[in-house]
Order: sequence, then C-alpha cells, then structure tokens
Amino acid sequence: MSTDDPVATLRGLIAELGDDTISEAVEIIVRGLIRGMLAELIRDCDEIVKSVVVAITDQLAAAAERAAEPPAPDRVDEVIAERPRQDSVTYTCEICGREGKRRFTKTETGWRCSPSATKCPGHKTAAAPAPAKAAPAKPAARQADPPKSQLFPDTTARCTDCPRSWNLHGKVLELAIESHETSKGHIVELVEVAD
Repeated sequence: MSTDDPVATLRGLIAELGDDTISEAVEIIVRGLIRGMLAELIRDCDEIVKSVVVAITDQLAAAAERAAEPPAPDRVDEVIAERPRQDSVTYTCEICGREGKRRFTKTETGWRCSPSATKCPGHKTAAAPAPAKAAPAKPAARQADPPKSQLFPDTTARCTDCPRSWNLHGKVLELAIESHETSKGHIVELVEVAD
C-alpha cells in the first residue's frame, strides 16, 4: 500500500475488512445521519409547536373579548327601533273615517288624512263643470275592495292605492310595508289571517 494516495490507501483498508465489519460501519454512519436529522426535526418541531400554541392562545383571547362585548343588534331591529312613535297610536280621519297609524295631519278639531292620501275626499280637486248641453256624466263607481275570500289565502297585507299585496310575516312584512308607503306614498292595510 502506498501512502502517497489517501484514496488508494482507503480502498486497500476496505478491501482487507470483512463483510460484517463493513455492514456495521455503514450502520453506524446511517444511524448518525438519522440522529442528526431527527435532532434537527425536533428543533424545528419545537418551534412549530410554539408558534401553533401562540396562534391558538391569541384566537382564544380574541374570542373571549368578543364574548365579553354586548351583541350588536340586527339591522332590522335598528330600523324598527328608529321608527317614530306614531306606529303605536291609531288615528281616525274626521273627513273619510279612515283609521290607521300613518299619514295623518293634526288639525284644530282632530286628525285628517295627510295630503298624500289621495283617496280621502278632503284632498280631491273639484272637477271642471260639464258643458250645458252635455248630459251629466255618471260618477265613476268606486271599485269595492275585494272580499277577503277572493284574496290569495296567504296574503297578509295589501295596498289600498294599487294592486300590490304581500304574503310576508313579522319584521320583514313591516319593513316591506314601510318601504312601499314611503316610496310610493300609498297606504297599506294588514289583512286579518284566520288561523
């Protein structure tokens, strides 16, 4: 064996070793590599566990803070709470006798339909006089409200100024009625539903 070439020297030494010795040496090397990789993984694992624990405790703390705060009201509840107290009082028009909670004007003698309630006779404009030779025109017959039996069975409200009707219930019905009355200037009446 030549000592000038270290690789050649190593080859010579390995050639003189038996198979069992080489297997043991390889096993020692592999075990060392695996232990080194596992030690590195364990260090990484400790860091990962610490970051997960911090994230979970932060989320638990945030949830505890949210639970301590009073719950925010629904937007529907806010809208209903903002309504004026006029919805709690029923008025009667001294001209046409209409009863309701909205669209009334206070007068010296009581309450009248507001000017937007065009069906009230107190807000109708006088018709132009008919020509002398023409026969008097028959007054247009007021179409009677359809009986409740003719309405759809699930109708819960209907407009008195247009053919619109609703089959909603609860707060959603109240919001729909308010929206229709304010946007169209119509009067909506609730339909009594037999249980």
